[in-house]
Amino acid sequence: MRETRKGVSVLEFCQWLQDTWLGVGIRESLWLFPILYTLHIFGVVILVAATSALDLRMLGVVMRKESVSDTAGLLLPWAKAGFVAQMVTGALIRRGLSPSISQKAQGKAWTGASKRRYPK
Repeated sequence: MRETRKGVSVLEFCQWLQDTWLGVGIRESLWLFPILYTLHIFGVVILVAATSALDLRMLGVVMRKESVSDTAGLLLPWAKAGFVAQMVTGALIRRGLSPSISQKAQGKAWTGASKRRYPK
């Protein structure tokens, strides 16, 4: 097993991560994981839309009467918000999936959301 700088293996770190209250809460909740994933996708959409609109303005395809700096001032806060939403929700999603990561580190097949409990 690969060792990190402080002597803790990757497997031990993944097992610790899956046992935290936050990892257990995300994994055991019926709605928290889908909500986080939806917010993560919204972050992608906001980031891509804002940067694409700015790129189109810089190419002179749209908003020709607006200056690039005015357009950037309008769109970059949206792009930053989308990026932050992706980073936060991505970290929380990864924490909720950490049992799968520890299984992968042990050489078992990655199972994704197979441990999640859904109502019958």
